Amino acid sequence: MKKLYVFLSFILFAFGVNAQTFTTFAGTAPTSTGPHPGILETVTPTYREFRLTTNAPIEQKAAVWHDGALSLTGNWTRKAALNFGPYDETNQDASKPNPTYRTGADGIGMVLAPAKYLGEWGEEVGYGTRDVLAGTYVANNSLAFEMDTWKNETVGFNGSEGYLDHLERDGNHVAFMSKGNTIHNAGAFPAVGVLRTLTFDLETAGWIDVELSWTDNPAAGQGGTLSVVSPSHPNLNSSIVLSEAQITSYFGSVNPTLFMGFSAATGSAGNDHRVRWVLNPPPPPADCGQLRTQTQGGWGQDCKDDSKNNPGCYRDANFATAFPMGVRIGSTAPGCRSLLFTTSAAVEAFLPSGGPSKGLAQLGLPAGQTINPAGTSPATGRSNINGQLLALSVSVGFDNAIPSFGPAGVNLKDMIIGSGAFAGQTVGAFLAYANTYIGCNGTDAQIISDIQSTATSINENYVDGKVDNGFLDCPTAPKMRPTSTTALAAALTASVYPNPSRGQLNVNLSKIPAGSEIQVINSRGAIVARRAAGGAQNLMFDVSQYGAGVYLVKIISGSNVQTLKAIVQQ
Repeated sequence: MKKLYVFLSFILFAFGVNAQTFTTFAGTAPTSTGPHPGILETVTPTYREFRLTTNAPIEQKAAVWHDGALSLTGNWTRKAALNFGPYDETNQDASKPNPTYRTGADGIGMVLAPAKYLGEWGEEVGYGTRDVLAGTYVANNSLAFEMDTWKNETVGFNGSEGYLDHLERDGNHVAFMSKGNTIHNAGAFPAVGVLRTLTFDLETAGWIDVELSWTDNPAAGQGGTLSVVSPSHPNLNSSIVLSEAQITSYFGSVNPTLFMGFSAATGSAGNDHRVRWVLNPPPPPADCGQLRTQTQGGWGQDCKDDSKNNPGCYRDANFATAFPMGVRIGSTAPGCRSLLFTTSAAVEAFLPSGGPSKGLAQLGLPAGQTINPAGTSPATGRSNINGQLLALSVSVGFDNAIPSFGPAGVNLKDMIIGSGAFAGQTVGAFLAYANTYIGCNGTDAQIISDIQSTATSINENYVDGKVDNGFLDCPTAPKMRPTSTTALAAALTASVYPNPSRGQLNVNLSKIPAGSEIQVINSRGAIVARRAAGGAQNLMFDVSQYGAGVYLVKIISGSNVQTLKAIVQQ
């Protein structure tokens, strides 16, 4: 999405999970024979569980909302586990006769909305805003992922299927729905994603792990990808790409503040719907171990005596391993500028760089790519800020590729900046923002100064792998490095199926390092979907809206890339 200050986006989604708070709503339908029994909360060290509905009375509705706000100008993931309750022909509500009323309804909705709310009961799954008794419908700003266990397919209540025809041709189905609508049609507020029948029974599956993730597309005029992933039940996996126009339509603003919640409801049956919000594990020790950085002067040294562990000698010996495609500062986005250093000698010639800090555009570089700049004229991009970013890029690249570079249990890019303008960001996020800013016409003197001072502090924090000046903090959940570059390359094992397909691409990852990314690219070279990945996963991408053709699926982890080809047919 288009942003005014990109670096703010990396801060908005950070929250203390173990200190999280929730808002709950509960009620019953006008025809219910008793009050809602109340939402029951259970707290453990690893999760907080909410029982939203029970088997009695019939006709309940409830919701639990996380009070932590979310932004669509950054990436985030929230985790939970769901239990839909068992289906049983036995009616446990003595006030309602058998066989009309029984156990097994109505489903759970995963909802994003700018305001927390409670929807209607029964077939509205607790998030819908259609009062089936009164016949009224309220177009409520929201987007829901409906996980429905009931088939509402009749017009007129017959004691079994429902009051309205929701065009649900099977139970156990999922779909993305907008504006509080629950009817799967092409009306004013249609289903965002096509209704999809599940291959397993939600009500007999027990606890189901789910993750809701947002991946922002920073290009102007674009939105991002919303993904639902279930590590325990991959058939549940779904994702959609939202444009900025859709975001405005669903939430009332192109850059809304959103809340995430789960809703549940019972209609002509009762059931025990429960939600567990997963808590983060306790943080690791503050000391993640010894990492390594070098200053501009360190990486700019000439290799005169490799027996003295000269940083210049290390650079010469390991550059090709860590940077097979070279090391870059700046950005390759259209209209932007970058410097690409393809040899160790080119890095040595550029460092150290001094003088007033100016971005590449301010120094007169033409748009595009400059390879192996040399000399001292402004056109080569020499300035203190650019030298600091190159030195940091070299350290991060060596640390990613060579486990022995800094023997700590985490990567340098995952360490957290502890103070200053970019406090709370990871080193990797800061570096990505800084390169975009200096390469794409950034001219604000204060931001440039903040970037330079932050990069300098990082470069000086672990000089030669022998000190720790305390500028960086250990991440809450460190991403452990692979044991070797061979292990990292071997971890990128993936397959795509079915192939050919009708637009549903399943990417199976047998093992992949945390912090990796999956990209789906169409035949015109545009990225149409992207998702963060880690571990063993099965991810589903729906690219049917982009038409038939050949798509590339890229699995990216640091400098390691695996590309798969997928064919989509009409």
